[in-house]
Amino acid sequence: MKRIIQILVVFVFAFGYRVQATHVAGAEIMYRYIGDSTNVPRQYLVIVKLYRLQSSPVSLSTSVALCVRSSCFSTLNINLPKIPPAQLGYTPITSGPGAGGFMTPGQDECVSTAPGAGFQAIETHWYQGVVTLPQNCSDVRFSHSVVCCRNPNQNLVNANSATLYVEALLNSMVGNNTSPQFITPAAKSFCTNNYFVWSQATIEPNGDSIRYRWANPQEGNNCGPGVNMAWQPGYSVNQPFPIAPGTQIVIENNGSFKFTTGSTTGLFVLKVEVEEYKYDNIFLQWVLVGTSQRDMQVNFVNNCKPEVQNGPKIDINQPGYTNTSEPAGGYVHGFMSNYGYPLRNDSVPNPNSPTGWDKIIPIVPYNCFDSVVDLKFDVNIQCESVTDEGSEFRIVGPDSILRPVIGVQKNCNVALETKHIQLKLHKPFTVNGDYILYIKQGNDGNTMLNSCGFPLPEYYAIIIRVNNCPNPLYDLKNVTIENNMHPYIEWEIDSPTVNIAYIDGWNVYRSDDSGQTFNFLAFQNVPTDFFWRDITLNTPEVNSGIYHYKVQLVMSQPFYITRSIKSILLDTLYQTDSVIALVWNHYDGWPNPRYTVEMGVEDSATQQINWQKVEMTGNPTFDTTMVIQKPCDGTKNQDYWLRVVADDTSGINWKYTSISNYEKFSCKEKPVPPPPVYEPIEIPNVMTPNGDGLNDDFVIKNIEQHRNAKLRIMNRWGDIVFESDNYETATPWNGNHRNTGQPVADGVYFYVLQYLNMITNEVETRNGTISVFK
Repeated sequence: MKRIIQILVVFVFAFGYRVQATHVAGAEIMYRYIGDSTNVPRQYLVIVKLYRLQSSPVSLSTSVALCVRSSCFSTLNINLPKIPPAQLGYTPITSGPGAGGFMTPGQDECVSTAPGAGFQAIETHWYQGVVTLPQNCSDVRFSHSVVCCRNPNQNLVNANSATLYVEALLNSMVGNNTSPQFITPAAKSFCTNNYFVWSQATIEPNGDSIRYRWANPQEGNNCGPGVNMAWQPGYSVNQPFPIAPGTQIVIENNGSFKFTTGSTTGLFVLKVEVEEYKYDNIFLQWVLVGTSQRDMQVNFVNNCKPEVQNGPKIDINQPGYTNTSEPAGGYVHGFMSNYGYPLRNDSVPNPNSPTGWDKIIPIVPYNCFDSVVDLKFDVNIQCESVTDEGSEFRIVGPDSILRPVIGVQKNCNVALETKHIQLKLHKPFTVNGDYILYIKQGNDGNTMLNSCGFPLPEYYAIIIRVNNCPNPLYDLKNVTIENNMHPYIEWEIDSPTVNIAYIDGWNVYRSDDSGQTFNFLAFQNVPTDFFWRDITLNTPEVNSGIYHYKVQLVMSQPFYITRSIKSILLDTLYQTDSVIALVWNHYDGWPNPRYTVEMGVEDSATQQINWQKVEMTGNPTFDTTMVIQKPCDGTKNQDYWLRVVADDTSGINWKYTSISNYEKFSCKEKPVPPPPVYEPIEIPNVMTPNGDGLNDDFVIKNIEQHRNAKLRIMNRWGDIVFESDNYETATPWNGNHRNTGQPVADGVYFYVLQYLNMITNEVETRNGTISVFK
């Protein structure tokens, strides 16, 4: 008898705290392991949330009964107290039957709350308490049952008289565990005939894998087991509410439900169970370690709010956001018309407009060089309805050039909704002006859907206003000829006005006709290199022409083209064996260039030319001609190069020099004459001046090989009959007396010959006799 009384007491305890409330709209159950923080092994915090209609006349209890059962220990009955909403961060209901609870967030986002519109407000009542398990077990079940009653609904049989049963499973044999925690509201009202992505997201702090699945709503006692409720015709576990014909309800593994509502209205019950699996490395299989359940009621109504039926719009109440009224024929109208697109922004009356209406164009701000465009909307947008690649968005700059969007940062909340979308730009905007962003259907077949399933109108246009970009400053600085081969051009930027990180590159232009016409030559795509080498020209070209260059910055779009600078062409005006005259064109890289002529000789080992300034008066010069002395002395063969180097004497362009092409000349080695061959002097000792042509003259052979020959001829009395201080064989003694001019008498005469010997470089004297016979 005593045992029977004890059992009765337990029965009363277990059911004494059950909620005796009508119009329950749902419940959920989950748990967290807290033993690590409390230092109590096997200790858990169990959470039960009850959802009920605000219109219910019966108050909910300040606590509920939780049943804990397993095959390893006796059943536990735990009292879970209600948690004040303020502790949870919610605004409490302070009076009436719902006191101690709070209004479920977001339930009235889509539908009208006006009387008769079909909306039913739902409260949330949060209960939680601590449970310490006697031991670990593989089938621990935390359960709770609401005695009476479910809110009447269209999809369950006898719902208004049934209890509501939920349970959570724990397998603690594989370790302590926290079940998946629901983080989104359980109650929502939906508009008919719209597409929705509804999040039932959970967090799983253990890093295990989770799986969402449909579960059958159940009724039963507090300690279970739960009994599946029967479905009304046309409804089932996998289709618990009406959807549009030809569609289905899809549950993603991130907890999002995707569906298109049909035309049927009413209240419908569905149940979701989230399973948690841990991988067993010993048995190499997935083991179920825990579950959480949510039993909930959804409301389908026709009376959607007018403001949500227009789809999401830019929130002009955000800082820096504004709008403008534009009549037909305005900037945005004209742009859209050029593309053949209708402008689908909201309209306001304007009798002065050609159409009688103005379009409201939102204006969003943008900071120059930002990599994203921020769009903030007035209502939540389903993240699912925005493609990751941003295919819905088209941006065109003030230059009518498309600015690609390469992705979207959605900033989704736990409900997989967002009011803040960031468009990732291929290149930041760098030019001030109004950029037009218009919306098209994306690759997913829609524009963007608000959380109530209504789309943003296609061809809705937005102005992105850019007005804080600096005007970029840059200039071409120098053109030089590199190693007599390629023109090499250099330019500079003004760093405060040009952000190197956003430079796309530089357009290079060249003129081959004295600057009359410039043609695009190349795109230099290394942003940090402010130079370019024109390899399309080589030595023959740079030695025969003058080339003009310009550059243009490309930073999302092309900017202005710089002034032109031309190369220096050096040429030979004339040259002789001893001098070379040079001429070159005036260099226009800076106002007053100074020119230095340099001469170089190639190093045979390095094949490099060693250059030195030509040391002479007038070098350097401000003129464009110069005559220089050739270093030719006839002693060797040597090639020489000449070039002109221009610099800026003002110092402004101190780090630049412009070098011309090279001019070449050569010095030749003169041939060395062979040494003279000296024949011996032959002095005759007989002469016969009789006119027969034989020995008529006194001719000293080979005397012309020497210098300063002096000859005297005397008779035996010492009288001089012939004398010459510059004797040559061309004017020999012919036998006549120097004074009378008459032939001398036959006989023996004496001569004295003196000369400079070119072999010994000494003066020598020879004498002897000569016999004269006629």
